[in-house]
Amino acid sequence: MRVLFIPFPSPPHLFFMTPLAWACRAAGHEVRVAGHPHLTETTLRTGLSPVEVGGDGAGRRRHGPAVTQAGLARTSGDERHRLLDRRFAPMVDLAGEMAPGLVRFADRWQPQIVVADSLAFAAPLVSAALGIPLLRHLTGPDVMHRTIYPMHGPITGDEYSPNWPEGLRELFEEFGVAIHNDHSLGSIDPWPGSVQVPDAHARIPVRHIPYHGAAPSPEWAWGRAGRPRVCLSWGEPGDAARAAQSPALPRILDALTRRDVEVVVTGSGIDRDRLGTLPETVRVAGDVPADVVLPTCDAVVSEGGTHTILAAAALGVPQVLVPLVERPPNAATFCESGAGITLDAGGADPEAVGRAVDAVLGDERIRAAARRIQDEIAEAPSPVELVHTLEKLA
Repeated sequence: MRVLFIPFPSPPHLFFMTPLAWACRAAGHEVRVAGHPHLTETTLRTGLSPVEVGGDGAGRRRHGPAVTQAGLARTSGDERHRLLDRRFAPMVDLAGEMAPGLVRFADRWQPQIVVADSLAFAAPLVSAALGIPLLRHLTGPDVMHRTIYPMHGPITGDEYSPNWPEGLRELFEEFGVAIHNDHSLGSIDPWPGSVQVPDAHARIPVRHIPYHGAAPSPEWAWGRAGRPRVCLSWGEPGDAARAAQSPALPRILDALTRRDVEVVVTGSGIDRDRLGTLPETVRVAGDVPADVVLPTCDAVVSEGGTHTILAAAALGVPQVLVPLVERPPNAATFCESGAGITLDAGGADPEAVGRAVDAVLGDERIRAAARRIQDEIAEAPSPVELVHTLEKLA
C-alpha cells in the first residue's frame, strides 16, 4: 500500500502524523510526505521521505488575522465572510501553490490512500481529482468543520459551498473538482473522545503518541527533582516568535518562582536574555522536546497548543492553560475533563497563576481527572492498529 501524508507546513502538525506514518512504514507500506519546502528539513529529521510541492510564499505564513468564536458571533452575513476570508487567505494561497505539484506527484505515484491535515486545503482537491480515498487527521477539537471548510462533512451538496474562502472554489473548479463539503471518509482523531465536540465528523480514534522531534535527552531529565517540577512550555515550533512576545510569559514566571518548585522552561526560540535574572530553581531548556521533559513533571503550564496539551494528557500530567488568541477552544474543551484549569491570558496575574498551579499540584480531584484522561488515551487504538483500518479503506 502507498500512503500519502499531507501535513500543514508547521512542525507540530507534522509531528502529530509521524507515529502513524512510521507505523505504516513498519508494516511494510510505502510512505511519502508531500509538503511545502518550508517543512522539508523537519520532515527529513523525522526519518520520513519528503516530496516538495509548492513555492516559497504562503507556506511561511501560518494563518491570517485571528478570528475568535466570540468575534464571529458578533458579526453576520457579508462581514462574517470577509473576516473568515482574511483568516483563511494564507491557507488558500498555500493550497494554490501546492495543488499543481500535488496532482502531478499523486498521478505518477498513485497512492492508495491520502491522510491529510485538516488545514491542508489542497488535499481534498487531489483526492477528488484522482479518486483516492481521503482521511482528515485532526490535531485537536474538531471546531474547524463548523466554519468554512472543504473537508467539512457530513453535510453534502452546496449548502455551505457559497461560504468557502475566496479563491478556493475557483481553485477546485480549475482542476474540475466538484464543490461539496464531504470529501473525506472520516477523521483520524487523537483528541480524547470524552471532550471532543459532539458533532465531530466520522471519528476514527487513535492513541496519541507524544513526539516533538528528534533531540538528545539531557541527564537532568532522566529523573525527578527533589521538589515538584513544573514545566512551562511556551511556544510550539512555528509559533515561537508570537508566544515569546506574550506579556503573560513574565507574569507566569513570576508566579512560579515564588513557589517551592523546580521550573523547566521549554519552547522553540525562547530568548534567555529576555527572561532577565532567574533563580537557581529555574532551568531554561529551550528546544528540549516536551515529550522528553514531561514524564518527570508534576504539572505543566502552557499557552494551549494541542501538541503540548495532548503530550501532557497522555502522560497524566495536570495542566494550567493560558491560551493565546485563537486557542480558547483547545483549552475550553480539554478542561471540561477536569484535568486542568484555564486562565485568560490578559488577566493572568501572578496571583491567579499561582493559585492555579497550587490547585493542579495539590487538588486530588484534578489529578484524578488527569489520570482518567491518560487512561482514555491509552485505551484508544494505537497507530499500529490504525494501519489495518487504512488498509481496509484503501
